[in-house]
Amino acid sequence: MTTDEYVIRVMDQDDRLRDRLSDTYFSAQMDNIRQMRNLITQFIIISSGIIGFTIPVLGKTDLVKSQIFLIGGLGELLVIIIFGFFYLTQILQKENNELTKQHKKFSGFLDKQRDARNKFLSNMNEANWKEWQTKQKEVLDELQKDPQREIKQDYALNIIFSGFFISLMLLVLSLVSLQDLLAFL
Repeated sequence: MTTDEYVIRVMDQDDRLRDRLSDTYFSAQMDNIRQMRNLITQFIIISSGIIGFTIPVLGKTDLVKSQIFLIGGLGELLVIIIFGFFYLTQILQKENNELTKQHKKFSGFLDKQRDARNKFLSNMNEANWKEWQTKQKEVLDELQKDPQREIKQDYALNIIFSGFFISLMLLVLSLVSLQDLLAFL
């Protein structure tokens, strides 16, 4: 194998490594973030729809037996909408900052590996070969331990889910008179 063929083979290996890490690590993370964002957005849309449908019939129908439960349920939905918007704003800013940091870190690791490779290719000796292999191992070790960092529990989704279902319960209870509800209990 000639030196040129070897250089091309090594560069192809590096490119495949970079593509594989990019595809698995960043794509999976972005898909998860997108799904969480879409879920919160769907809860906000559903809550807005329920409020938009219920407010026009607030005092005009005999179907609603308990105004206090109806107002409580609508108020809870309004709180969910506001909280959801603020949470989405906050999480989008945080994601943007995290992705920027990850990109810089990822690029820095690959630059270190590329520099060691170029040093070896410009002066092929055993010391440069070992340095290049060491840098490759360091890069892979760093990239593999990064996803295992401590992840803080985020309770915002639990708050949104709980609030949504409590508000639905209040809206359903608004259809039952207080006397019937107390007699049932």
